[in-house]
Parts: sequence; structure tokens; C-alpha cells
Amino acid sequence: MKTLALLVLASLACFGQTKPILPRVQVDTDLGHAPVTGKSITVSDGQDLQAAIDRAKPGDEIVLQAGKTWTGTYVLPDKGKIDSWIRIRSSALSSLPAPGNRVSPKDAANMPKIVAPGSAQAFKIAPRANHYRFIGLEITEQPKQSINFGLIMQGDPNDPNAADLPSYITVDRCYIHGQVLGHIKFGWQLNGSYLALIDSYVSEFHGMGQDTQAITGYMGTGPLKISNNFLEGAGENIIFGGAYDAIPNTTTADVTFTGNYLYKPEKWRTESIVPPPSGVTAKAAPDGRLGPGTYYYAVVALGTAGTLYTLPGQTQSARSTEVSLRLNKDAHSVNLQWTEPSYGDREDTRLADNYVILRTQDPPGASSRKWVYYSATPKAGTTIVSFTDTGAEAKSGFNEWPRYWSVKNLFEIKNGVRWLVQGNVMEGNWVSAQNGLSVLFTPRNETPFMPGNQITDITFCDNVIRHVAGGINIGSEDDTAPRSEASRQIPTARLDFYNNLFEDVNWKYNGNGVFFQAGPGAFPGQSGAQDITLDHNTVFQTGNFAALGNCCGKPMKNLTFTNNIFGEGSYGWYVNSLGQSFKALTQVIDNLVFKNNVWAGDPGPYQYPGNFFPPSLNHVGFANYNDGSNGDYRLASNSRYKKAATDGTDPGANMESLKNVIAKAVAGRAGSLTTSSAETQTSGARENRY
Repeated sequence: MKTLALLVLASLACFGQTKPILPRVQVDTDLGHAPVTGKSITVSDGQDLQAAIDRAKPGDEIVLQAGKTWTGTYVLPDKGKIDSWIRIRSSALSSLPAPGNRVSPKDAANMPKIVAPGSAQAFKIAPRANHYRFIGLEITEQPKQSINFGLIMQGDPNDPNAADLPSYITVDRCYIHGQVLGHIKFGWQLNGSYLALIDSYVSEFHGMGQDTQAITGYMGTGPLKISNNFLEGAGENIIFGGAYDAIPNTTTADVTFTGNYLYKPEKWRTESIVPPPSGVTAKAAPDGRLGPGTYYYAVVALGTAGTLYTLPGQTQSARSTEVSLRLNKDAHSVNLQWTEPSYGDREDTRLADNYVILRTQDPPGASSRKWVYYSATPKAGTTIVSFTDTGAEAKSGFNEWPRYWSVKNLFEIKNGVRWLVQGNVMEGNWVSAQNGLSVLFTPRNETPFMPGNQITDITFCDNVIRHVAGGINIGSEDDTAPRSEASRQIPTARLDFYNNLFEDVNWKYNGNGVFFQAGPGAFPGQSGAQDITLDHNTVFQTGNFAALGNCCGKPMKNLTFTNNIFGEGSYGWYVNSLGQSFKALTQVIDNLVFKNNVWAGDPGPYQYPGNFFPPSLNHVGFANYNDGSNGDYRLASNSRYKKAATDGTDPGANMESLKNVIAKAVAGRAGSLTTSSAETQTSGARENRY
């Protein structure tokens, strides 16, 4: 099976000196292992989908007419403990990509569309429901909906019985999406066991003032398979944990997360949801109370995009291009005109609700500029909006509205055990609702305290993370939990980062540009994270390579950093309040292994024996460094560091295998990765671990 082959590969590739345990159980998504043995139930336009679901028996398939729409919340009921599947699929399945190939929005014409009504779900999976498979469905919310709380939902957080969770649910080649202006919480809430999302496209999940995700889960037991998907979410593209559930000691375990493309569009950072007014002009007019002098104006458009509970979904544009006009003694007012901006898409096109006109007499470049403002409402049916500033009393202190969706991270686990995260591309993250760190392993125990919550045995290998404000954040325990619960927390342990490329980790995205952040235990006497390995990674960061905390519990234990290539950045390794030195590191790390790294820059007191210190990244000897952006980061044949790793290979990541990762994850083609000679040489020990 492909999944098993992938895991065997991971057992060869992803273990350094401290070895996490790989997922023990796999989810079988082979379509041939879920045959149709019963009836084929055709549901045409206007027919009752819920009735078809209710009467379907194990082994049946429900065929929905492609290109037609069903609006409602459809419940997948518990039909008893069964071992035959019920398929719900498109009638045009043969026109969709074959298994192992990801669908995209262009495939929607060959899909039936399931539309969630209002703020409700499209599908609700009942307790104990099992053995359902969606194939080739478009699942979305209604256009112009202010808020939706999630499209596929399952699990009752107040039910303490894990046996009541759904199981054996597979979503295969589906297009799951929000609307371009909607506040929508998530695509699928994976609470349960033997759940799989494969070859699917999950997009447009965003909101303001609240976390939103492409996929999420917080009360499942696993195993899960999430493979070969496009995942687009503003808050977190994926998050597991972070909410209370009543099941004792539950954690999402045995997860394979492979071949996915996690993406946040650059326009979410640079283009306000409401576009700024364009074509602003200013002309002098005779009547008014403005005195002679030069006046500077900018116009802001106010509009709507979703809501959060009872708050209005008001959002604003960036300021228009500034215009200026000098009045002489014969003119006493200024007439402004601009083009009314539209935004959204063809399903939900909106115009600005009203405008704010800002005025100052302080010129650009002044040490400070005091702005006053007026409000204006456009006339219905007009495309050119005008406002005349007569010098009437203006307001000060314009209260800015949000311009962008709330962004946090790309990948976050708050409660998880035995995860394989392999062969993914994670792209685009910046400072917005959080500090810009992109890959988070931060334990969180929700109220009331959940003693089983932990992050242990994580294998993170063969991934590409790029165009982000920060890299990895590791929490030793939950530093937000009550201090009285400190002794009951389980320290983070056995995390292995192998053969990853972190490219363009950069403070230009408004963060600190740090690659790796971690720290000791959160409370006195509390254990720090332990058994963390970073081996054969290539990192291009502008901030510190590592920022380590110095409060408050016991040091981290058994940290291994070998065969990595990275630059000095701002301060290299920096320990909070202790500064730069290996002596400082020994106060927060118990048993640090640090060797055969290529550390480019000026590490000064960090020139620890057994490592390499070229003066800059340009001196490493890459095939094409290209300033660390879209370069060829293989070591050239004349590089001083060829075969200088502890295992006799080149230090840094294997760029040949990562080129394969990028091609497959971005294009949406599932498949195993190519092993390197280093992986083959160490296969014996790693196979034994598997």
C-alpha cells in the first residue's frame, strides 16, 4: 500500500539520535478496498438527498447529479457497527482526476454542490456513524452569508464516551470552500477515528477576530490520514487541540500528514479586503470657510466582510493615493471626487457602504501629521462619488477598522502523539493576530484541566517552509495552565526535524525572522522539552537561528543539532537575558550535541569545535545561492563542505528529494519520495524502530 510504503520511507529517512515513534496504525483509503456491493441510488435535481442517505444500506452508493445544487444540513446517521461503505459521489466521477491526483476549483463543473444553509453545517456526522465516503463533491456555504461555523462537523465535546465518536469517514477528491467575503470557521472538524482527507482542495476559510482553519480537530483519538490536499486557512491552515472535550485523556494519535500544500495567499497580507478608492481628484471651489494654504487628502472606503457573532462585519480599505491642493484667497472649499470601488467576486460583489475623508495641512515627511476627518455616504446607483470640504467642523481620532483576515500560523499541534509530517509545502505566514511563527508544537490544556494532553513523538521531515515571518515554536508544557496543575503536565518529548528546507524566514513579513524558538519548563520544578533533534536541515533566516527562553523550570534535555546549514542572522543562538555563548546554552539545555553544522556568518564566541564557520552564506558553496530565494541549494562539487556531515553525506537538506516534494505537493500528485544514499546507509537502525 502507498501509505505503508511512505511510512517505511519515513522510518529510513527521519530519525536522528533521538527517535520518535512513528504512527502505529494506518488509515486504508484504497478505493478498491471499499467496493460497491449493493444498490446505486441516483439523486437527481430536486430530489431529497436526506431521504436517500437514510435509506442507503452498507455497500450502497448514492450518485448525485453533477452540476446541480442541494442546500441544507444533511445528517450521516449511525447505521450500526458495519464494515461495508456507503459512498456519496458525483455522477461525473469519470471526468474528475483519478485517485492520487488532487482536484481543484476547475473541477467544480463535474461535481454536485452541497450548500450549507446560513450559519449551519452542510454535513453533520452523527455519533457512532461509520463507513461513509464522499467522492467528488463540492461543499460550501451560501453566498453573502455573514458567518458560518463550519461545513463538516462531528463530535459532541460534552460526551465523555470515546466510542460515540464517528469512525471510518473518508473525504476523497472534494472541493470544500468558503466564500470570498465570508467569515467561516473551518472546512472539516476531524473528531473521531479512522478518518481521512485525500486529494482534496480546501480553501477560503477566514475571518476577523477569531481563529479559522481549513481543517481542525480537538477530540479525536485517531488514526487519521491527511494526504495530497490543498489547505488554505487564515487563522491556521491546520490545527489539532485547543478546545475542551469531556473524553478523559484523549489525544489525536497516529496521524500521517503527507504531501499537502498549505498556503496563505499573499493578497491576504498586501491587499485590503475592501480596495482603496481610485482616481481621487481635488478641485478648488469658491464657497466655504477654508483659509489659504495647502491641504492634503486621503479617502478610505468602509465595507463589510463577514461578521463575528453580533459585531458588524465592518472592514476598511487602505488609504487612497494622497492628493494635495493649494488654495488661494479666492477659493475656500475643496471638491473631491473618486471612483467607487467594488470588491468580492461574481457570486458576491459589493460596493463600499460609506467613506472617510481624511485631511491634514502637515506635508508628507513632517515629523508628525495631524489628521481630521469627515464621513460621506455614496448615493445609490452612482459610480463616481464626490464630497466637498467646506471647512465645517471635522472629527479627530479616526478609529481604524480591520483591513485583513486574522492570520496566525500554518501548522499547529496543541495535543498530539505519533505524527508523521512528511513531504509537505507550507507557504506564506506573517504577523497579524499572532507573532508570525509558522510551525507550532505548543501543548495546551483547556479548562477544566485535561491531564492527557501532550505533544510527543513527532517526525517532521522532507518538508519545505517558505515566505514566513518565523519558523518553529516548541513549548515544553502549557505555560498558560494554572500553576497548581504544573506537576500533572506531560513534557514535550521526542521531536525530530530531518531534511527540511526553511526558505525566506524573514522579518520583512513583520516578524522577528527567528528559525527556532523553545524554552525550559514553564514553572519552577517543571521539566523542559526533551529529546529534540534537528538534523540535515537547510535554513535561511534573517533573525536568530534560535531564540531560547530562560524561565522558569528545569532545562530542556537531550537536544541534538547536527549537519544543518544556516546563517548567523541577527544574533545566531540567543538565550533570553543571558545573551550569546555556549555557556548560556548549557544553562537552558542539559546535554546539547552540536556538531558538523555549517554556520555562516560571524558567530564569535559560538565557534564550538567540530563545526564549520564560513564567513557568509555566499561562501558555503551552493550551486546557486541566489540570496536565499528560489535558489539551487545543492552543494557545488568544489564546496569545502561536500560530504562533511557526520554520516559522510553533504550537510543540509537533500535538495534532490525536496525538489521532488515541491513538484508533487504543489501540483497535487500523490506518491512516495526518493530516498538518498544517506537514508539507505542508515536503513537498518531506522527499520528496526518502525
